[in-house]
Amino acid sequence: MRNLKRKDSTLKFKIEVINMKPHDNYKKSAITIDLLFLITMIFGMINAYIADPVLHKGLGEIYKNKDLITSGAFLMLFMSIGIVGIAIVFVPIIRKHNEIISTIYLNARILECILLIVGVTISFILLDMSNDYVKTGTIQGISANPIIDYAIKIRYTAYQLAMLILGIASILLCYSLFKTKLIPNILSIWGMIGYSFLIASAILDLCGIIDTVNGNGILLYIPGGLWEFFGIPALLIIKGFNTDKLIELKKQTTFQINWRLT
Repeated sequence: MRNLKRKDSTLKFKIEVINMKPHDNYKKSAITIDLLFLITMIFGMINAYIADPVLHKGLGEIYKNKDLITSGAFLMLFMSIGIVGIAIVFVPIIRKHNEIISTIYLNARILECILLIVGVTISFILLDMSNDYVKTGTIQGISANPIIDYAIKIRYTAYQLAMLILGIASILLCYSLFKTKLIPNILSIWGMIGYSFLIASAILDLCGIIDTVNGNGILLYIPGGLWEFFGIPALLIIKGFNTDKLIELKKQTTFQINWRLT
């Protein structure tokens, strides 16, 4: 019996040590999330408003601007990877509050990444098509215009679906941050409002009611965009997460594990 109790005590001690994390690591996580938010935001904007408009001008223009399209496609690819990176760093933090939300958030951002990569793939396909079009005027005997129209439509739809998923996942993230008070409540509420506008923009754009690229629909991006570009980065650089709340969540997690073992 004595040996068994010693083993239990040793096991509890190890779990408590594993669950302890220095303040410096929280700061590193905050800075990593901050940088990924900024990088993915900048890469996305460059691609959306500099490279993407060329795709709508026909295969001839795509061929003339192939370096720009290629650069935009790679920026979108890096953005897609960065999106998953944000989730990977965030998940261990919010899991302590709600494991279901953390799992949904990670899977949603992976799905968002996949949809964006669909757009990247189509960009490279259009580049290949532009080469054939410039040489022959047709693509394997088929008129180019219908093909490019359908390709761009699929790409655009995939992007809007990605924004819809981003909005839903990020509202859950902001709700978790609100409940745990890891960031000021006003910032969490700002995020939930901003991503609600993003969801609305995606739905309305998919239904053909607004245009979020060339029309006034872009205004719906502003609240969430400002949160990602200024709100959350400024907080994480200057202050970081509320480490007292993080440690409190850590202790709660450790207590629950120890209680189950006894």
